[in-house]
Amino acid sequence: MSLQGLPDFQNTLGGDGFQLYSPFEGRGFYTVMPDRLEIGRNEEGRPDFLLEYVRGGNPFLPPEPHGILTFRLVAHYPSAAALEHLRGLQRQGALQPARFDAGYLRIQPIEGVLAEGDIPPELLHPEPLLWSSLDARYTLRLSEAGASFVEQALQGEQLLFQAVAVCEAQGIVPRLPLQVRFDPAELLATLLALGDENRLISYPALASFFQRDPGQLPLQLEGFFEPSQQASLFATAMIARIRTRFGEFAPAPLLSTEPHIALPAPDAIGHGTFLWDLAEPLQAPLPWVFTLHPLEAAQAVVRAEGVEALVRQTIVPALATGGFGVTVAANLPAQLQGILSLGVTLQAPPQPPHRMQAIIKTVELPPGQEKAEVYLQFSPVETPLYTYQAFVIASDSGGVARWVGSETSHASSRLLLRPSDFPVGFVPIEASADLLEVAVIHGILRWQQAQAWVETPFTLDTAQPLVTLLLPPGAEGATLQLEAQSRDSGDILALGPFPGEGLRLSLFSFAEYGPHEIEVSCIFDTSTPLFAIDLLPEDQPETAETITVLSLTPAQPKRTWRWFASNPFRAGYRCRPHAGDAALLPWSEVHSPAAPLIIDLRQEGGVEESG
Repeated sequence: MSLQGLPDFQNTLGGDGFQLYSPFEGRGFYTVMPDRLEIGRNEEGRPDFLLEYVRGGNPFLPPEPHGILTFRLVAHYPSAAALEHLRGLQRQGALQPARFDAGYLRIQPIEGVLAEGDIPPELLHPEPLLWSSLDARYTLRLSEAGASFVEQALQGEQLLFQAVAVCEAQGIVPRLPLQVRFDPAELLATLLALGDENRLISYPALASFFQRDPGQLPLQLEGFFEPSQQASLFATAMIARIRTRFGEFAPAPLLSTEPHIALPAPDAIGHGTFLWDLAEPLQAPLPWVFTLHPLEAAQAVVRAEGVEALVRQTIVPALATGGFGVTVAANLPAQLQGILSLGVTLQAPPQPPHRMQAIIKTVELPPGQEKAEVYLQFSPVETPLYTYQAFVIASDSGGVARWVGSETSHASSRLLLRPSDFPVGFVPIEASADLLEVAVIHGILRWQQAQAWVETPFTLDTAQPLVTLLLPPGAEGATLQLEAQSRDSGDILALGPFPGEGLRLSLFSFAEYGPHEIEVSCIFDTSTPLFAIDLLPEDQPETAETITVLSLTPAQPKRTWRWFASNPFRAGYRCRPHAGDAALLPWSEVHSPAAPLIIDLRQEGGVEESG
């Protein structure tokens, strides 16, 4: 798989209030990181936040009354500031938002408001964030008392708790002209001594370890290494490889906000020799930490509409003794194309003599229904243990196909399905509202299947700003090719090809949009002491406020002009000699923002433009 275009974590263009990464190998979008996470909005414009009470029809039979807290998170990106900074460095640069593929969220008491003992313990339990490429969903099963605590918090005036989310984003880790040789058992034993009893070690502890004097490390380094200048890059490169080869992304211990890695048990790694070439590009995840207040937007709704707007009561059929309730939750992209059905099948084989029948339950997840309750009837003496397999039934040009994912063992009452649990690839493509005001997006997803090329065309417009396409099992070499067509002029701007992955388009995706600057220079003849020029952005009306006048002299023959293109299809400019009190001269044809403007007064007729 090509690594081109992934965020290059070695080449950061960070500025005040934003963090920006160059594309690997110099081709593709620059990636802007989010500055915060916030509660998303549903189709009605309300916060996508729900507290659900679940009770059985018979209070003397299972399931026990419980609650389910769920909300959706979206990332906020400081794209305007990042683009302005980028254009000062790269005239044709365009942006893409970073995407996360894993994460955990833990609710924490706000210091000075609640103590740790004042909040139900289950609320403090870290839960995985179910990231799709566009957003994340958090789901937590609560006791009835825990649900009541959240409901009271919703009705209060004060924020009682906050949330800390630790998320991973994929990119290319820093490279160094260095090879590292080590015994994996020796290195892991040294790292485990820095962790806790659960073999958890924080990223800051790992960074401090690898930034020691190289002579104190259980490593042999070969190649050029300058610790005073490269220690941080070396630490990041080593941690990424430890995370990818040995570690597992894991929630932090209680009340910690630092990202952590869970290391394997000492007897799981044998002695030997590893050689890592840190100059080789490696795709790996790096962590980001966000603090947010999930109650803030929800409390505003409760004050305006009452608690019933965000709290629901659900009655389910009573279960016989031994009934085991499973909350199935997923976060799948919206507007799935070609899907007839998808869901998950839960199974448990017979356990004679206590249970003679196999358990088989199928849960469908219709569009917009990302959570369901299913009950498995084990015998009273059994330990609940089951397997699950996600499935997809879809239609295409070849008819109807059914694909089943791998079988996975599970024992929890919470089953959280990620997109990777399904046997297909999901490719969500979304266009922002401001982009669709000026353009219609046409695209083609291409892939190779059994040595033949397959294409799926799609269109994004104001009626359908998001589409999610499927890549079937065995699809290879998937790419996206896009065209934006102006609603006014019919002009077309091409984008791509891109890897066949999720993509979020906005005005920031176009090099033609945003701040531009050019150098205006004049080659004088021997008789002209001053030359003035009028400059007008293509997308602006001709008024005194929108016209810029630049004056050039033989002593100062060059000036810089800056403007902002709010429409990527009208990013150029026009110019004309400044007339002063004389009759106005006609405007030039539209000039491209990609080239400097040169005025040559030596030419016949007095003025010649090039740009």
